[in-house]
Amino acid sequence: MGAQRPRVVVLDFDSTLTAPIFLERARAWAIADKPELLATMGPEELVANFGGAARIAALDALLGALRELCIVSIGYKRAIVPQLRGVGLLRHFDAARIFGQDSRELRSVGYVKADLIAALAAEHGWAPADILFVDDSEEHVDAARARGVCATFLVRGHGLSLAEMDDIAAICGVSPAFRRGSEQRAKTP
Repeated sequence: MGAQRPRVVVLDFDSTLTAPIFLERARAWAIADKPELLATMGPEELVANFGGAARIAALDALLGALRELCIVSIGYKRAIVPQLRGVGLLRHFDAARIFGQDSRELRSVGYVKADLIAALAAEHGWAPADILFVDDSEEHVDAARARGVCATFLVRGHGLSLAEMDDIAAICGVSPAFRRGSEQRAKTP
C-alpha cells in the first residue's frame, strides 16, 4: 500500500493563488492586505493579478480536481473573496474555510498559519498526512514543517507555476490529465 495522499489542501493567497501585479496608478502591489485598492481593480487588472486567463484556467482545473480546500492568508478575507469571485474561482471554496487577518480564527492564533492549521486539523479530525500546506513564504512553510502539522509545499516563483500545479496534483494523487481542457477554457470569454 502506498503512502497516504493529502485530502485537504491549505493555500496561501498572494503570490500562491495570485501572481500580484504592480498597479502604477496606485504605486502599489495588488495584494490582499490592501482591500480598498483591490476593490478598485477592473476586470483586466483582476485577470492580470491572477497571471492571465490561461493561468486562471489551470488553477480552475487544479482546484476542481482537489478534494478539500482552505485558504489561510495574512491578507484580508474581505479582499480575497471578491478577487476569487471576479475570476470564477470562488466556487471551489467554502467561505467558512477562507481565513485572512480579519478572521477571528487567524487572530486567535496570533496570525501564525501553522497554529491555525493545527487548530483546523484538531477541529476536523485531520491527521498531518491528510493536509498539504502551499505557501510562498519560507517562514510560514518552515513553521508548519517544524510543528509537524502537515506536509508542505513551497511556491518558488511569483504565484504557482504550471509545473508546481502539476506537482501539487501528483502529491495529492490527482491524474496528470486534470488540466486537459483548461487551455480551451482560457480562450472562452
